[in-house]
Amino acid sequence: MQSNSKPIKYYVMSPSYLLRLIYQELPKDEDEQIRLTGLHFGVKKMFNGNLFPEVYEFTNFDAGVKCLDIGCGPGSFVMDMAVENPKSYFHGIDIAAMFDSQIKLDNTEFSLGNVLTGLPFPDSSFDFIHMRFFFAALRKNEWPVAIKEAYRLLKPGGGIQLCELFPRETGNENCQAVMRTLFSMMRAANQVPEAAENLEVWLKEAGFGSIKSETGSVDLGEESSYTKQWLWVWEQSITASFPHIGPLLGVEKENNEEYIKKHLSDMAESHGILSLNRCLARKPLE
Repeated sequence: MQSNSKPIKYYVMSPSYLLRLIYQELPKDEDEQIRLTGLHFGVKKMFNGNLFPEVYEFTNFDAGVKCLDIGCGPGSFVMDMAVENPKSYFHGIDIAAMFDSQIKLDNTEFSLGNVLTGLPFPDSSFDFIHMRFFFAALRKNEWPVAIKEAYRLLKPGGGIQLCELFPRETGNENCQAVMRTLFSMMRAANQVPEAAENLEVWLKEAGFGSIKSETGSVDLGEESSYTKQWLWVWEQSITASFPHIGPLLGVEKENNEEYIKKHLSDMAESHGILSLNRCLARKPLE
């Protein structure tokens, strides 16, 4: 496995990126992408690994399998998995070119595609599929379409893992007001802030079986570098969406920065909780 002479950098698609995608405000600053590396490793630490342990019972990465990351963003999951599993192949695909074209590993590939219009692969192309943080990218009627496309691409017996933000009115009353406003804005756009709670239903309706879920959480009031990573992630998410939710909260534009700073302080002091729900399912053997 070869790479260019530059140090390998890991990137990740965050909830803030998804919100910006909706409003055509894609982040372009490399420093911001580097900082977002923390989100990928934050998720990995939260769940003690990139994948459910059960995945390794039916997916032999040492023997060489083909994996697809739908909505790969800048490609953190793909790169991390490719380094950990050099005998397997990892393909990241996204509607926007967020991945670093200068990075090249022998067992990775990145391309553009839209899961809602069909991805450019034959049926049963992949042994494992990964999708996460689509809660602010898909509308209610689009979730079944996206999951059914993943079903088409999986080999019989293959697995899929989804991960989404768990909607929670958390922290003190001011924090909860921000959450309620954000979720109301999403519902007005026909999105599903409760997507994490519906993953099992959508997977079952698409034909998947052997469905399992687990939830991980971080208390933003705890003192640790891990918590600070997540507090920064939340700051980026709120900052990206605040031009839209700020007026709904009655906040003048010139006061946005001060309000966000106070919100982050409140989340920490009142021990606000951020939670993720991830699901694992398998395509039945034919």
